Amino acid sequence: MGREIAGKHDMLERRLTEGGHSSESNGSEGRGDIARILMRHASDIVTIIGADGEVRYESPSVERVLGFEAGELVGGSVMDRLHPDDIEDGLEALGKVASEPGVSEPLEFRWLHKDGSWRWLESVGNNLLHDPEVRGIISVSRDITARKEDEARLRDAEERYRTLVEQIPAVTYLVVFDESSEAEYSVEYVSPQIEAILGVPPEGLFGNSELARIHPEDRERVAEAHRIHRKTRSPLYEEYRVVPEGGEALWVRNEAVMLRSESRGLWFSHGVLHDITERKESEGEIEGAREEYRMLVEEVPGVTYVAETATGKALYVSPQIEDLLGYPKGIHESNPLFWREAVHPDDLDELTSAGMSGADCGTFSVEYRVRAADGRTVWIRDEGRVVFGEDGGPLLWRGVALDVTARKEAEERLHESEARFRGAFENASAGVSINGLDRRYLAVNAAFCAMLGYTEDELTSLASSDITHPGDLAMGSERTRQMLIGNVGSVNVEKRYIRKDGGVVWAISDVSLVRDSAGGPSHFVTHVQDITRRKEAERRLAESEEKYRTVVEAVSDVIFQTDAAGRISFLNPAWKRVMGFTSEETLGKTFDEFVVSREVACPEEGGASLGDFARVGSGHEAVLRTKGGEKRVFEARFKSGVDEGGRHAGSSGVLHDITERKRLEERLEYQALHDPITSLPNRRLFMDRLKQALAKRGESPVAVLFLDLDDFKSVNDRFGHEAGDSLLVEVAGRVRASLRPEDTVARLGGEEFVALLENVDRGVASRIAERISAGLRPAIKMGDGMEAEVTASIGASLGAIGAAEPDILLREADAAMYEAKRKGGDRCEFFEDMGALRGSRSG
Repeated sequence: MGREIAGKHDMLERRLTEGGHSSESNGSEGRGDIARILMRHASDIVTIIGADGEVRYESPSVERVLGFEAGELVGGSVMDRLHPDDIEDGLEALGKVASEPGVSEPLEFRWLHKDGSWRWLESVGNNLLHDPEVRGIISVSRDITARKEDEARLRDAEERYRTLVEQIPAVTYLVVFDESSEAEYSVEYVSPQIEAILGVPPEGLFGNSELARIHPEDRERVAEAHRIHRKTRSPLYEEYRVVPEGGEALWVRNEAVMLRSESRGLWFSHGVLHDITERKESEGEIEGAREEYRMLVEEVPGVTYVAETATGKALYVSPQIEDLLGYPKGIHESNPLFWREAVHPDDLDELTSAGMSGADCGTFSVEYRVRAADGRTVWIRDEGRVVFGEDGGPLLWRGVALDVTARKEAEERLHESEARFRGAFENASAGVSINGLDRRYLAVNAAFCAMLGYTEDELTSLASSDITHPGDLAMGSERTRQMLIGNVGSVNVEKRYIRKDGGVVWAISDVSLVRDSAGGPSHFVTHVQDITRRKEAERRLAESEEKYRTVVEAVSDVIFQTDAAGRISFLNPAWKRVMGFTSEETLGKTFDEFVVSREVACPEEGGASLGDFARVGSGHEAVLRTKGGEKRVFEARFKSGVDEGGRHAGSSGVLHDITERKRLEERLEYQALHDPITSLPNRRLFMDRLKQALAKRGESPVAVLFLDLDDFKSVNDRFGHEAGDSLLVEVAGRVRASLRPEDTVARLGGEEFVALLENVDRGVASRIAERISAGLRPAIKMGDGMEAEVTASIGASLGAIGAAEPDILLREADAAMYEAKRKGGDRCEFFEDMGALRGSRSG
């Protein structure tokens, strides 16, 4: 048989090369030899195919292209060598060529190489079935594998570039300039990100002469910038506002360069459009903050200044200089040294010394005189801070100059009237005494005598230790010693005196040591105020407080007090029992330091911090973190106090631990929204998420997949309901693993599950459904070496954002699921493919 096929092949080859005409003129044999040589060495394959696809002849070049020896494939079907994916197209092409005499259009197919690889061939067929010399279809094929591979690489490169461009967080665009066109320039490409800015899809801008809807107030400026960009070919950098479709104006930054396409002879503007609205809003806030800071500086009741430490030149002086000294605003600009010139000559050295001292310690405070513009003398208190440069040296003085003239004048008047007040010693309502260094009384006033029941003569014969309660003698001696050695200048203590009649007098004793002109101790001056009644009241109050303290320390709720700044000033022991912090670790801090993420419900004040909660009422909840890191929830009840001016002066209240109640509420809420067997969301939670997904703007459609396990009843019957529940848990895990992180899967009940796929098209939804089916097919171990095989019928329905109803979308997916089950199960059906049912959606 092989010899017969080879013989036919040689005969056909001779006919092809000899032309089949024996009556040709002299020289025909030479031409036949040349044709035979060309046939054997041509790069293209010449094949003769019968109408039924049988290979009757193949030229020797088949060995160079496909690796088969000439004649090796003769007698077989041409379809045996076609790629499986090309067979259907190949049969159609063969039938078409066989039915239409003449030359066919070029066709491209994959052919099997002898080494098992696939080669792309482009073939042209010539129908010569009615030619008695051929009786077949002559196909001429050439190898185009390299071209196909290049085309594939080009497509891959283009796809990578397109993905890169469309993933950057900005709009990329290409505008072409054609001076021969009426429009002159038009948008040739714009990336999909443009829709997030303008609300218009990219294709809606192709061919337009304007890339964005420019705000009317910016239009003229931007048009001029674009004109210069086109004319000079210079880069474009502009920030302006655009008005999106049905929205508020946004700020964008447009950066572009001009590029020349030599092949097309055109200029292109290649640019990037950034949304800078958030940055512009931040800049506005910063500018507002600067204005507030400037207003704050200019409202300070003094002159704020900045000056160089090296030269004393004023770099800034606030406008209050006009009110303080009468100098015009901005005088530092015309005369930077005006301040040094205004300082009183007698005080200039003291001011210079204070500035040098500030260079060492960083701050300074000094009082001196300056001359006002109208010639009057003004006393200034200068409080400042030194700013150091990068080298560590003093660079600037920053400070505030305050007018203390009134105080200085009052001090002067005080000195002048000191003699007049000496008489007040005798008439003072409080007791006053003068003691020597040995604490003997040198002089006493009438009030002191009346307080203790002694006469002046009797007291001047005694020492303070003679009438001091024995229990306070040691304290008094130590305080006197501290004053004498210079550790303290005065002592203010509460002490007990013994009256002449033996009674006890409680008093506040304010003792000052007076020194002589040489600085040595001279004598003591003591002011004594009778506080016996107050001490008695304090005793009764202490007894009352002790009763309340016992109650406060015994309760389980946290009782607290805060000052006007919200700092904690009191806590009962319950705080340590509940929170783990001691009072020492807590007092002086605000509750803000213990609040977790400021989770305080204070709707009246827009969510005030717990440190300020005394300002907003009571009954609010706060989450605090214990010393061990545990979060606990408290209900805060409190009462706010006010001072004489009606301002907040602190608060006191109770923190009731409601952590366990909250945890119970959370568990109940979780149980209300989740399936108890699989812990998946239930129907209620799923429908809520579906409703939210359909309400989003600017997203792709959503898909709902309705899953029903095939023949699940047999699993329950075979293994029991408990095993069936375990199987449902395994199915839930497999379905969840088949979805994307952003997708939702829920159990509706029984063996029904449903999945929500956001931002998908039909292709993505179909692939996910197939992934779910594939994930379910592996057998599930049921124990005791037994296994259960599970498949699912899946119904899918697509819903457009803003146009679909959640209930309808779920019913459509349910209907599609029953169609999948009707067709045998273990498959996915789309509602959109269900003919009459699909028509009912719009009806």
